[in-house]
Amino acid sequence: MNARCRYEGRHNRYAERGITICQKWQDSFDAFLADVGKKPTPAHSLDRFPDRGGNYEPGNVRWATTQQQADNKGNRIVVRLDGRHVFLKEAADILGITVPAAYGRYVAGQLVGTKLDSDTTLGAQR
Repeated sequence: MNARCRYEGRHNRYAERGITICQKWQDSFDAFLADVGKKPTPAHSLDRFPDRGGNYEPGNVRWATTQQQADNKGNRIVVRLDGRHVFLKEAADILGITVPAAYGRYVAGQLVGTKLDSDTTLGAQR
């Protein structure tokens, strides 16, 4: 979190996008720990959620698995299938087709959906 936000480097897109850490956490690791808690397992890392475009601050940070973070990416496509919203990969699994085939159906308008933007989470789509 600190490296992503506080050090402006050649490839630091967090600092470039103005993503910050709340002052409370910058001033005290104990305050961060009290708000977020200890890392549950080595497989978890910090994730800005539910507002993936927001800052590192209370209420917008969680410990998440790699899969949870992948699901929270801004370039995910959500489609409507069987009356619910699912990610394109899940739709492909349900339909028994490959992800490229599902994407082809999405592009052809056979799977209605949307690309998630920085202000949308899947939870809000369901």
